[in-house]
Amino acid sequence: MSFTTEGIILRSIDYGESDRIFSLLTSTHGKISIFVPGARRSKKRSAQALDLFVKIAAEVKSRRGRSTLLRLADFHYLDFGLDIRKDLRRIIAACVFLESVQKLTAEMDHHPQLFELLDGFLTRVGEKPLENLDLDLGISLFHLLAAVGFQPCFDRCTQCGASVDKAAVKQRYYFTAAAGGITCSRCRVNFQSDNPIDGGALKTVQQLTKQKIPLQRIRLRPQLSQWLQPTLFDMIQFTIGAELKSLRLLPLMAQKKDNADDNKRPTIKPRVTGSRARPGRRAV
Repeated sequence: MSFTTEGIILRSIDYGESDRIFSLLTSTHGKISIFVPGARRSKKRSAQALDLFVKIAAEVKSRRGRSTLLRLADFHYLDFGLDIRKDLRRIIAACVFLESVQKLTAEMDHHPQLFELLDGFLTRVGEKPLENLDLDLGISLFHLLAAVGFQPCFDRCTQCGASVDKAAVKQRYYFTAAAGGITCSRCRVNFQSDNPIDGGALKTVQQLTKQKIPLQRIRLRPQLSQWLQPTLFDMIQFTIGAELKSLRLLPLMAQKKDNADDNKRPTIKPRVTGSRARPGRRAV
């Protein structure tokens, strides 16, 4: 088997003394694993630059007499992902999304819209303002789950089927990963959940996930934005039956954000009085 395709590197694993195996999400064959001999000791800069977030056009061939693991015959770069690497928050958001794609997809299981979703997300992470990063990550994770067939149900109770309509905006709902979506207050007794949301906020989530609204026009309550991400993280980890290791980096992302906010605050210079006043001027 031999084919040429575009691909984005999801993960790299050292193999042997000098080789490396890359996990690649392609535009034509879904996720594939490719073997690159001598990648760690190559003197060519082109081979050393193969890393996370990188987009390439690759010529892939089968390995004779070996497993289904493919071999990278030739490639050239389409995007190095340099804009993502210029800020820690961008790197962490991209890593969370890449790991989610890696663990939610099976080998050679092609989802046509998935490559476009990943490519678009990485482009926005590198170019868009950091203020929209958390919300963009949450919405993109929702579309990722939908693309691979695990879309959470946000429009009705997964147990009794009662829809979230205007009459139920004050109703409390609870997300439960085991149920695959929300449960109303009456059905909550069957599940243990501490992730509540009111019907009005839930309607906003539905609009965000169903409509392509420019993020610059969206203004959400902090509580709603904070609800969406953990909810989808729970859904992804329940689906794959394992922890997303990149989530351990999220506290660093929050700390980086707090530091950035502090730097934006104006500093107030103290008044100079007494003996510290400048000569020739009256102290105030």
